Amino acid sequence: MRRRDCAIASGYCIKATSGVMQGTKTYVEAKAGVTTDAGNLYVVDTTGKGCIVGAIVDGSTGSQLLLSNATFTLKDYAQNTVATTPSLDPDGKQFAFPSGCVTSWGTAPYNSPTFDQSGQGITSGVYSLQIAIPGYYTINESAIGVVNNTTTNMGFLPMVGTFASGSKQIKVILTWGNQTKDLDLH
Repeated sequence: MRRRDCAIASGYCIKATSGVMQGTKTYVEAKAGVTTDAGNLYVVDTTGKGCIVGAIVDGSTGSQLLLSNATFTLKDYAQNTVATTPSLDPDGKQFAFPSGCVTSWGTAPYNSPTFDQSGQGITSGVYSLQIAIPGYYTINESAIGVVNNTTTNMGFLPMVGTFASGSKQIKVILTWGNQTKDLDLH
């Protein structure tokens, strides 16, 4: 598979996010079952559009946070800012990118929104998202895959509250994915 530029909206894009070959690649040779030094590779069809949806929870209490004063920055694989204003559900507790992607949030508790991935979605690819809320440490989510005509559900992302100046406290919050292999790590 060869590509001159992953920004072109056709074909596939290869993005290595770690290892000695970090960066955008035009050609990577890999054989099944053989370990390479290419790091983490994300191969995503860039011909379609999709959406991203999620919510933020307080890492200590698990309660959903209001997002009306949150700052969002969605970036593409090349770290170009793609969007900063998501659509928020009527309660202000869930977000969706891009803002025009949600056609209806439905009725409370807004857990069955309808989306227009193909018309209003963002180009399929690999994205990162930074979210900042006053009184909490900023979170950065990377390697968010957006696939043609689908909605990527990021689930509930935990944020940790900041401590008072001079505080000697430390707080550690561990999160796992919902796959069996992730649940066995504790």
